Amino acid sequence: MNIIYRIFIVSTVILSTSAFAADELNYNLIQLSAQSEKQVENDLFVITLRAMAELGNSKDAAQRVNADMAWAMDLLEDKPEIKRRTLNYQTHPVYKNKTIIGWNARQQLRLESRKIEQLTELVGMLQEKLTVISMQFEVSTEKQNDAVNSLIGSALNEFKSKARLVATAIGAADYRIVSISIRDTPPPAAQFRAAAMEAMSSAEARAPRVEAGDSKVSVMVEGTVQLVF
Repeated sequence: MNIIYRIFIVSTVILSTSAFAADELNYNLIQLSAQSEKQVENDLFVITLRAMAELGNSKDAAQRVNADMAWAMDLLEDKPEIKRRTLNYQTHPVYKNKTIIGWNARQQLRLESRKIEQLTELVGMLQEKLTVISMQFEVSTEKQNDAVNSLIGSALNEFKSKARLVATAIGAADYRIVSISIRDTPPPAAQFRAAAMEAMSSAEARAPRVEAGDSKVSVMVEGTVQLVF
């Protein structure tokens, strides 16, 4: 009986303490957010091309696409600085008046590199048999992570500065952080416009002039603070 009684007493004290701590955090709460951002130079060039053939039967169309893709891979063979990946292989019938009149085969090739000039020159060569369908500049993962790490401290300082400002304005003696979260926003890719893409397909613009530009990297801090009076 004595053991059971002591356990009951200890449990009651723990539950009471937890309830009291929870009650302490249920008043004088303020939601705050702060953001820090910087412009980062794009250092990654990403291009997607497509090999496509439309012929009388599926076998011939597929063979033409495979041959064009093999030719492209041969051009890339001695260029380790350019990462490559094939995507989205498709073969489908072409209809006219509900009758199959041919077959269309296509496959995409994604290229990316930090060697912008080399990749631009290569694209001019690849357009002999492939078509450019998208081009964009991005911030590499490594560079983005470095930027985020450098912004976390300033975002947290901004959050604390806001908390002190609110506490002073309301007449609180101090504040304490109840909860906080930190998230970064990936920079959007810098896309080329449709007009620029059309120009790239012309014989006069096989090696387009491009400029990397900058992207914005940001860190957002959101949280709850409790004002102390």
